[in-house]
Amino acid sequence: MRKGLSSILLILTCVLLLGYAHPLAAEETEIPGVTAELGFARQYNGVLHLGIRLRNTGDKEAATGKPIPFGKIVLADAKAAKKYSPLKGADGRYLAGPVSDWSDGGRWFPLIPAKSEILLWVLFDAVPQGASLSIQVPLMFPFEGVAASEQPATAKEVGSALPPLRASFVSAARSAGQLKVRLKVTHPGKQKVQGLPLRYADAYAFDPASKRKYPVLKDQAGIYLAQPISDNGDGGRFWYAYVEPGGQALVSLTFQPPPDTVRAVDIMIPLLEPFENIPVAGEGGAGAAGIATAGKSQDLEGALKELNAEVTAQEIKVQLRSDLLFDFDKAEIKKEAAPVLEKVALVLRSNPGAKVLVEGHTDGVGKDSYNKALSEKRAAVTARWLIAASGIPASQVQTRGWGKTRPVAHNTKPDGADDPEGRAKNRRVEIIIRKAAP
Repeated sequence: MRKGLSSILLILTCVLLLGYAHPLAAEETEIPGVTAELGFARQYNGVLHLGIRLRNTGDKEAATGKPIPFGKIVLADAKAAKKYSPLKGADGRYLAGPVSDWSDGGRWFPLIPAKSEILLWVLFDAVPQGASLSIQVPLMFPFEGVAASEQPATAKEVGSALPPLRASFVSAARSAGQLKVRLKVTHPGKQKVQGLPLRYADAYAFDPASKRKYPVLKDQAGIYLAQPISDNGDGGRFWYAYVEPGGQALVSLTFQPPPDTVRAVDIMIPLLEPFENIPVAGEGGAGAAGIATAGKSQDLEGALKELNAEVTAQEIKVQLRSDLLFDFDKAEIKKEAAPVLEKVALVLRSNPGAKVLVEGHTDGVGKDSYNKALSEKRAAVTARWLIAASGIPASQVQTRGWGKTRPVAHNTKPDGADDPEGRAKNRRVEIIIRKAAP
């Protein structure tokens, strides 16, 4: 009897310890009426995919004015004394969702309809096999003693941040310099959904092995190659509210393709859960002759001509006036700069093995130290934009800021008066594309 009682106590103790390390029940959060539970922590091809499910079992919508900044989500491996931060793309944005805005690399203001759940997902570098993790997320208790599985997801149907909307994968085919993806969004509910749109600018295909994002391509008018499009804001958007209750929307997107050696990708669509490990059929990926857009092949020679590029056998040099790219004294790319930068991105896509140098320059007004810092910032932000738009590896791109030390025109006239035209020419960003050896 005593031996049997000891065995029972031992079993109960183990259950309690395991329950502490891997909580079976959902935990409360700082969002009234909402609980959180670990959905998954799985890794493959060098990337850990983390999913936290937030569930509202109440009869009212649950929200909070506090955001969840993706940069504050941390994986801690106490045994190895190491912390992991979420992965970022070359554009400085976290690989995570759902996204309310891109402040500080991305954040989400939780808004969960009644009797619904939403998945918070984040990507990290893979951790050592068997590592015991503490997953720390703002607004909730840490998830302790988590071990990542080594299996990719297999589901081809996902939920959304606008429940009850769901999406299912239809196909992904690569050919002629394009990756065409088809999805179906369905609305099984009875009331229209409200919320943010699908911004095609924020959609991308992701290769975990290389940690590269492949954006949606644009046509010559600067509109994303995607359907349906509700309006041309931000280059093209689709409002999920147009999916009628009981209805569906057929979504097609044309991405920059990964190399033919990449046989599966993740598909990340705003406000939808990720489609993981999607098989890609066909060939004709990055490096294929020409990038087809709007049923035509974009004219590389035409782009070079419009950019007034200097072309030699070894390199291509493009000068862009800073007044076109930036507001006065700022280092954020203006929306109006997108068409000309897209032409540069086309040149980069046509030279996938090139080494690229992006240099910033200012006019002669102001202190040397200030001008140098401004030119460095402008070079860096231009490089990030081009990396994100072209898909060229960040390792192939370097930046440099020269300040006012390398003018191409006079800042003043011969009589000493100010020369606005000369100063405008000096305020520039230069992109030098050194072609790869054949």
